[in-house]
Amino acid sequence: MSDSKVTAHFWCDDFMQAVDFPIPGRPVSLQTKNRQHLQAWKRFVRDQATMVWTPGRPPVSSRALRCSIVYLCGSAPADVDNIVKPIQDALAGVVFKDDLQVSDIGRHRRFHGEALDVTFLPWLLCGSPVERMRRAAPSKRARCPPR
Repeated sequence: MSDSKVTAHFWCDDFMQAVDFPIPGRPVSLQTKNRQHLQAWKRFVRDQATMVWTPGRPPVSSRALRCSIVYLCGSAPADVDNIVKPIQDALAGVVFKDDLQVSDIGRHRRFHGEALDVTFLPWLLCGSPVERMRRAAPSKRARCPPR
């Protein structure tokens, strides 16, 4: 079993609540030669999003949607650039109407067991919402970046 996990986070100014959801397993690259595997991965991602998306809630229609993807990986990581598009394709029609709406995207890869410099730690790796708020408070120690 893979020790990899991807977490996707979407938000925009007119979006009342951000959406976070984990996608367990190793992501499939857009560059894979196995197109069936890629399509199966997209279906899996869509299913994961559907589990956290409020039933009956329509896809976001904002044209200024922002996304952050954090990929926690083991020793054989996928190329972080090539995992973004399949994830966005899978979420079209669930989280947003069309991936054209995503105006900003951040992608981050971190290895399990690797020491992290928290000075520029991606937001999704900063812990619970309470921990995020605590860390965002001014202090002299390293903290998560402000949102």
